[in-house]
Amino acid sequence: MGCGKGFNSKYIAERNPNIGFQGIEITEQHLNYTATKSKEIENLIVAFGDFHDLQFNDRRFDYVFELESVCHSDNPEKVLSEVHCVLQRGGKFILFEGFRSKNFDQLSPTQKKASYLIEKTMGVNNGHNIDEWLKIAEKIGFEVEMNDDISEAIMPNLVRFHRIAVKYFKRIGLAKVEYKIMSKNLIKNTIAGWLMPFSIMQGMQSYNRIILTKQ
Repeated sequence: MGCGKGFNSKYIAERNPNIGFQGIEITEQHLNYTATKSKEIENLIVAFGDFHDLQFNDRRFDYVFELESVCHSDNPEKVLSEVHCVLQRGGKFILFEGFRSKNFDQLSPTQKKASYLIEKTMGVNNGHNIDEWLKIAEKIGFEVEMNDDISEAIMPNLVRFHRIAVKYFKRIGLAKVEYKIMSKNLIKNTIAGWLMPFSIMQGMQSYNRIILTKQ
């Protein structure tokens, strides 16, 4: 779900040639790129699709997989319900996703403000508390088979992004010029790269590997 430019879909499909894969993406530019790059992979089909309204028959899939896409939804109940419908009984929804920490409400105003800023610069309108999100999943009919906080595993990448961001912000004159000519979304991502290591280290946000099983 939300296959983007198809890097993960291609990786998985090429290593499992006897299994059929279906990727969906809402951004036409990304979808066209994926379709072009994967046209020789016979077991992978990509098509336009919104995970708030999955246009597939009920109980069609054994597995549904997402990587950093459902965080962009403001309606987790709808997404989880749609996934639940298209999975077979016993099927699994596998996620690698960022969340607000379970103790988010107890954070200081400054910490919360920093967390909100990171979410906005990553295109997330409203982040989700991990415990509340899992409770919604259970209410819909999923069993939480796995919920691992793997934040430490992504820290090397976050530290690398932070170092790049620091170099950018140190060169104020050049940064102002780049701000005028570069994509505003890229500038926003730079802000996120600057702040995210602190957010993880202070327990404001987490990165989780989750497996939900349809009951």
